[in-house]
Amino acid sequence: MKQNDFKDSARVGTATHKKGQLRVAEIIEIASKSLIEDGYSEFTIRKIAAKAKMKHGNLQYYFATKQDLIIAILRDEFQHYQSALQKKISNTRYSAKQKLIFTIDYILRDQEKQHCCVMFWELWALSSHEPEIAQIMDDFYQIYLGEIVNLVTENNPSLKKQKAMKIALLIVSMIEGLSLFRGYNKPRRSYLRGIEKELRATILMLIEQPNNK
Repeated sequence: MKQNDFKDSARVGTATHKKGQLRVAEIIEIASKSLIEDGYSEFTIRKIAAKAKMKHGNLQYYFATKQDLIIAILRDEFQHYQSALQKKISNTRYSAKQKLIFTIDYILRDQEKQHCCVMFWELWALSSHEPEIAQIMDDFYQIYLGEIVNLVTENNPSLKKQKAMKIALLIVSMIEGLSLFRGYNKPRRSYLRGIEKELRATILMLIEQPNNK
């Protein structure tokens, strides 16, 4: 699957009319909730159709397989991130540094929500033994990484492309890794106090370093 396939994963023609668009959005919302509450082991087209009060075949008109539905859920999540962040950082008065901090803080806050954490934990676990899910997740994180690369280069335009990519990769790894310790329903241990401040400082230090090879 290419990144463009990920971004435009809804079946061609199913959402050209308003009624179809509303139906697709409803299916994605129901499927996302099912994935979080029931887990992927219970995630089937037939069960999602029942929850949506649709016939199995009718749901398959919109999403032929559960993998197609997972792609749509992730695309919806990514678009939600983009829209919310754009509202935060679109103000031209904000500096590149402020935009970066807004983005970091937004993702950290989202990690504390059940919707975000549980869904991604389910998909990470599945990706180890389901190649199609692994590909979906890889495509998602490549897009996510690209967004962080843009913020890195905006903060330090002197960085070479490869250097900016490596820094962005470290940033994404740190942010995502923290969800294992401070994500939804995790115990608030004393050593986590102030970790967000330390993360911001570390990220800025990485970005502001001289452009060495």
